[in-house]
Parts: sequence; C-alpha cells; structure tokens
Amino acid sequence: MLIRIRELHKQYGKKIILDIPDFCLEKGIYWLRGPNGSGKTTLSKIVAGIVPARGDIIIRDQLSLSEHPFKYRRVVNFGEAEPQYPGFLTAADLIRFYAEAKKSAEQQVSELKDAFGIDPFVHQPCGTYSSGMLKRLSLVLAFIGDPALVVLDEPVNALDADAHMVLDQMINRYHKHYNTSFILASHEAITVACDGYLTIKNQTLLMDAS
Repeated sequence: MLIRIRELHKQYGKKIILDIPDFCLEKGIYWLRGPNGSGKTTLSKIVAGIVPARGDIIIRDQLSLSEHPFKYRRVVNFGEAEPQYPGFLTAADLIRFYAEAKKSAEQQVSELKDAFGIDPFVHQPCGTYSSGMLKRLSLVLAFIGDPALVVLDEPVNALDADAHMVLDQMINRYHKHYNTSFILASHEAITVACDGYLTIKNQTLLMDAS
C-alpha cells in the first residue's frame, strides 16, 4: 500500500474543505481531477505535509505524518502549481539545499538539471526567472532524492511542449525504475498513462471508475 488517509478533516473558519474518514491508495500514478476550488491543492499540500490538518496519513504502511513528520516528509516530494522562491536565491542555492536535505546523489542532480534544461539560468537569482523557468526549477526539486511519492499540483502549468514531454518521460522513468508513485492534481488533461483517477466530491476523496 502506498498511503492510507485516516480521519482527515480540514476546514477554514466554518467552511469544511475536506472530510475523509478512511481512504487507501496502492502504488501507481494517479490523476486527481476536479475544477478549481474543489480542494485539490489543499489535499495535495496536506498529503505532502505542508498544510496541517486533523487526522493522519501513513505512507508505506510504516511512516505516519503525525508520528514521524521528518521521516515522512523525506520520502514525499511536492511541486507547486505556481512556484515562488526568494528572489535573491539562485536555482543552484535551492538545489543544493534540497539535495542535502533529501540525501540526493550528485549524479541525480546533474541528470535532473540537464533533463529540465535549467543549466543556462541555474546561477541567476530566482527573481529574474519567468514562470516557465520557475516551473522547471520546481520540477527538478520535486524529483530530488528517493521519494516514495511525488505530488504535483497543476504539473503542466507554464510548461512549453518540450518540458511537458520531459515531465512525462521522468514520471514514467521514476515509476518504472525507482518504484516512485505520483499524484497529479490538475483540472487539465494529463497525458501520462495513469493507473487510476481520483476526485473530491462532497469534501471527501473518491476513486473514479475512469
């Protein structure tokens, strides 16, 4: 089993956003579908350990977000829909930090930088980046380490056709060779082959038939 969500509840003020009593997900590639405002981003960030919520998430049948928060976050990576970083930092600064935190090998970092084509601007301050450059950097960071799960929020936002193709290739490669699972939260069509489809309906998470 990849993850189990137990008694997950999230609300802002009096508005309930998510209420998921019990949900299990096997390893694979999943498209989390739904319109804007349905709770996709909130759920993605909760699963990634970025946004707090009541309840718990257990990954690999052993690491609990509530009981082992640091170990959990080491094996769950996240890519923002519209990434923003401190303008004075460079991509090289951020990659160095992530690589150390995620215990990534230098070869992996080099391959990711080359695949997503960020070498031309890797030493420039993030404040000078276009939205496409920021997105490419965020994807490099999302693949760093040895993640059991990568959660990508609106993964193709701001990507050109070439970068979109690279992303699909990297998802397939990591899933096949490293047993990495993916949750791709998007209201746009996903071009990579998926093992299942998820949706949020009435504040809870469901597995779609197709």
